[in-house]
Amino acid sequence: MYHPKPEINHYGGNFSKTGQFAQLGTLSFDGQGNIAEDIGTSFWPCPIVSSIVAHVRSGLLKPTRNLVNALTIQSALLNSEKSTPSEFPYKGFGVPSSVDEVLSCAQNRCSGFQCRSETRSYLREK
Repeated sequence: MYHPKPEINHYGGNFSKTGQFAQLGTLSFDGQGNIAEDIGTSFWPCPIVSSIVAHVRSGLLKPTRNLVNALTIQSALLNSEKSTPSEFPYKGFGVPSSVDEVLSCAQNRCSGFQCRSETRSYLREK
């Protein structure tokens, strides 16, 4: 079974409109100690998404990996335009909303987790 990577994404990146990255990439060192420049999705969106996931996890009283993952992916699906099949491997399910939106339930939307009365016991008090 194909599992998309990234599952969720965020805005960011470090290359020009034409795909060039000279003087725009992230600088680091190569195996020989020389300065190297590179680009990739891990350099900008990954830390942003990791921060959102960490805050969602801390907002739950009984967090599990699957619950945090499901809430964040649901948020990305609701917050993003639908990807075409050719875009999906690059965009995943989309860009998640803010942490407050991930942990709340809008009047016009419902999930099995967020709208049952007993779920209040899963959320931390603000």
